[in-house]
Amino acid sequence: MDDHDRQIAHAEALLELGRGEQAERSVRGALATDPGSAHLVHLLARALLIQGRPAEAVHPAREAVRLDPHEVEHMILLAAVLLEARHAHDAYDVALRAVALSPDDWTTHLVVAGARLDMGGEDSRRVAELAAHRAVTLAPHEADAHNMYGITRWRADDVKTAERAFNNALAIDPQHAHAQRNLASLQLDRGELADGALTLSRALATSPQEDELHASLGRAAATVLLHTALVAALTTIILGTLYFWIPSSVFVPLAGGAAFAAVGPLVPPFRNLPRGSWRLMVPRRTTRHELPVLIFGWSVLGVCGVAWFPPSRVALILALSTLAALLALGVLLMMRSVGPNSPEES
Repeated sequence: MDDHDRQIAHAEALLELGRGEQAERSVRGALATDPGSAHLVHLLARALLIQGRPAEAVHPAREAVRLDPHEVEHMILLAAVLLEARHAHDAYDVALRAVALSPDDWTTHLVVAGARLDMGGEDSRRVAELAAHRAVTLAPHEADAHNMYGITRWRADDVKTAERAFNNALAIDPQHAHAQRNLASLQLDRGELADGALTLSRALATSPQEDELHASLGRAAATVLLHTALVAALTTIILGTLYFWIPSSVFVPLAGGAAFAAVGPLVPPFRNLPRGSWRLMVPRRTTRHELPVLIFGWSVLGVCGVAWFPPSRVALILALSTLAALLALGVLLMMRSVGPNSPEES
């Protein structure tokens, strides 16, 4: 093996380790002596993509296809790069060329599915589902194929099949970060807070470097807080109403028991979240996307506090009326938010 081959092998090893910046330097050094190598240009595009620079990766990915138009791996990479660069229609065209070149390669169908999902619309979703199902048929032991099929079924509101597909992906690869994130998001959307928090915690334990998992953790913390606030609001409304109708000797033990029964189911989600997740429930520590949810949740809890310790009977009535309106709004917001939350494809 000469120095040139060693440079290529070194770059490939760095890419496998996820060290895109070092791989880029190694590849550019090799390209200085062999600028016409389709393989090297392919590696450069991969290195740029790993670094989160898909727009810069488009040119070398196209160049690799131009230099070796019969290599399906170059087309798959180009389609993936275009997809990351938000050029879904171009990615779909390239993916179709890849399928025509190698119809029995499951990865070509996977890229078709990803491109059509990004194009949006029910027709695109159906095409994506067929492509993802074909990928699963060709490669039943590939976690990425099951993960993609799960996404297409989730987009069709078939959450049972989607959950089964994500679990299939995790049975094949227990550390598949995208399937873990998708399963956690699905569970949170269904109100399975304890399971969603546990799935997310396991994902972060195995793949702490995944930024999307940390973003999902912020969403999970906000979701748990919102559910807590809505349960507190409902409990307060019921008890506040009963306060006017039953004697205090009965109300006090009833209130204690009801509060315990309401809070009990919310303990597992808090315990299943990673240690320190409570910080993400503080508005100044969260993302702009989750900020409205946190503000709403803390506002509801604040009104609950007023209702539990009212300065007057009128204040209690106003607090209960406000809570009823906030509870209705919160339930409406939760119903509208149910569905795939930026699922991870591969």
